[in-house]
Amino acid sequence: MSIEQFLTVVRSKGLARVEKFSARIYPPASLTAAGPENDTLMLMCEEAAFPGKTVLTRAARIHNLNIQRPSTVDFFGESANFTFFMDSEWKVKTFFDNWMDTIIGTSREVAPYNDIIGNVEIYAVHEGAIGEDTSDAYKETIRYKIKLHEAFPKSMNLMQVSYSTPGIHRLNVGFAYKYWTVENSNQG
Repeated sequence: MSIEQFLTVVRSKGLARVEKFSARIYPPASLTAAGPENDTLMLMCEEAAFPGKTVLTRAARIHNLNIQRPSTVDFFGESANFTFFMDSEWKVKTFFDNWMDTIIGTSREVAPYNDIIGNVEIYAVHEGAIGEDTSDAYKETIRYKIKLHEAFPKSMNLMQVSYSTPGIHRLNVGFAYKYWTVENSNQG
């Protein structure tokens, strides 16, 4: 491929932008009414990451050769990290405090698994003209969507306060999840 071909593709189709994303959190039913509206959480999400996947292999001896064969898949389900801006009423923090208290409360009893899990969706969004007519209105369309299945928050960072350092609070939340899937890719 020549540089001209590359530039033609980039100019006509564009490149995926890091800052064009959104994340939607679907908590367990017991927390749906108690938390901030899902749109608020979505708007407050400053950072997210699309998870990785690794195919684990085992050596298989065929004749005198050791050949790698796939044995299982790892969805990196230990943690998916999100950063949220903190709203002035602290609803985002309170929401995650309540969810984590539901998982293991002050009694130190672990709640039933189905009562603590939710789902998380992360969207890659593209902004561009609708259709061939470039005078048409611009809109954001979902180009890539993944879903973290059976997710729950497993960690929240501490939130430092200081008289000497003005700024905006950010909350880092780590989610554990069972697996992830690609869903409804390239909508629009």
